[in-house]
Amino acid sequence: MYSGPIESVVYIYNTQNIELQSLAITSARTDASTYRCAVYVRNNDYGVLTHVAVKDCEIYGIRSVIDGNDGRFFGGIFINQYSTSDTASFDGLVLTQNYIHDCDMAGIYIQAYDESRGAWDHPNTAKSTNVTVSNNTIATVGGDGIVVNFTASAVVDHNVASDVTTHNVAPFAGIWTACSDDIKIEYNEVYGTNISQDGMAFDDDLFTNRSVFQYNYSHDNAGGFFQSMRSGKDYIVRYNVSQNDSTRIFRRPYVGKHYNNVIYLDSGYETPITADSIEVNSEFYNNIVYVTGKTSYLVGGVWISNNFYGAHPSTEPDDPAKIVADPQVVNPGGARVGIGTAVAYKLTATSPVINHGRDVAYSGPGVLDFFGNEIPRGTHNIGIDEYYASGSMVGLVVNPGFEVDCATLTPTGWSVYTGTGSTHASYTEGNNGAHTGFYHLTHFSGASTWNVYTYQTISGLSTGTYTLSAWVQRHGGGFKSCELEAKNYGGSLISATIPDTSSWQQVEVPSIQVVNGQIEIGFWTDVTNGDGTSYVYIDDVVLRKDS
Repeated sequence: MYSGPIESVVYIYNTQNIELQSLAITSARTDASTYRCAVYVRNNDYGVLTHVAVKDCEIYGIRSVIDGNDGRFFGGIFINQYSTSDTASFDGLVLTQNYIHDCDMAGIYIQAYDESRGAWDHPNTAKSTNVTVSNNTIATVGGDGIVVNFTASAVVDHNVASDVTTHNVAPFAGIWTACSDDIKIEYNEVYGTNISQDGMAFDDDLFTNRSVFQYNYSHDNAGGFFQSMRSGKDYIVRYNVSQNDSTRIFRRPYVGKHYNNVIYLDSGYETPITADSIEVNSEFYNNIVYVTGKTSYLVGGVWISNNFYGAHPSTEPDDPAKIVADPQVVNPGGARVGIGTAVAYKLTATSPVINHGRDVAYSGPGVLDFFGNEIPRGTHNIGIDEYYASGSMVGLVVNPGFEVDCATLTPTGWSVYTGTGSTHASYTEGNNGAHTGFYHLTHFSGASTWNVYTYQTISGLSTGTYTLSAWVQRHGGGFKSCELEAKNYGGSLISATIPDTSSWQQVEVPSIQVVNGQIEIGFWTDVTNGDGTSYVYIDDVVLRKDS
């Protein structure tokens, strides 16, 4: 790794318990003759540095040496753990809500080098823990968007990377990892990569173990959707959307599982689904491959219960349980910029892929689909949407994650009672992030006194004991009442108070004895003499039968 002069606007050296927050960071230097970055965090043989955070910063206009070797680390935020005897790492590294744009080369790069091992990619180099890279926006950078290497159980979520890899000097990608264990890369959007070597949205690179790529949206990328490397082991790619990606969809799919994804290619595209090479045991289940243009496949892999619609090349895999009918998604090819627009790939009620998916282990990396619906035990759909699947409690609450309509005053399945000062006080939105998926229900009014009730009646229930739960946030003053309620089930109203909390917290109403075949569930908010800033967020409502 490069050890010469480095310029940085902010340099954090062997320092812990530090936060860099709410700064605009740029440089007046316009030459590209020096390795330069906005924020350089270096652990130099210190051991474990705890709690280092970069939050809510705008980083832009950083010029640096344009090359694909040492130069690839620089540009935006560069986290470097450097040691002579495998002792340097971070515990509690947080990079969140930063806007990084118009930089050479990378947006965010986390990297390690140990002199005793003599290689940047040695799999046994010390790994950082409790690493979170979330809610960052990376736009128009010359190299990689986000790279998270040498971590254990890191989470990379709710980031957007667009117009990255603008300098075609090396294989770059949107979001990728190497030499990491048990990383989760989820709820990210990558679009507009500019190169085809690599140039894909997501990359599970060298010496990874048990990576999970889920709930991501990839579109219009020059290098495709996903790449893996042979040295990686046991990765999972599940419940993602790839729309109109080029060059290849899956590059070198090795020993991993690829299931319940949606691949869409419009007319004019000739993108291969699998390319370069494929492992004979690479698994593909429950995927929708919707191609109105042309495509091809490599021979190999295990394909079961996939939906191939549109183009049927001679290389189409031999899938003994395939479906070739139109999957009847809401708006094929209709997703746009914004991960929430992937609602275009929700299933309609008459879709032939409902309940025709292969049973995938329920104890896998997640129990939710792309839209926050609980994945049923036993029977699965093909694609990213389990909403209409049978065999579980999935169908009891209609629109449990408030994802069906995106942002609206009238979410599907829910009714609203508007009381004092509460016109338009119940609606769905994506503000401040959902618990899962992209949207949540909000109760809010700028008035000082207001109340509102959002509810639905669920019928056709068998007699028994049920539990009602939801994930919630509440903020502000003046709350006279704020409740999750259950009533009209054959007994008196019972409720659970929604607490004052700035993070998502689950509340439950247990032991509901349904005797009349139905229940009304709802959320009641009553504010008196508030300051106009009080709100409630609600998401992931579940009604389950206990006995």
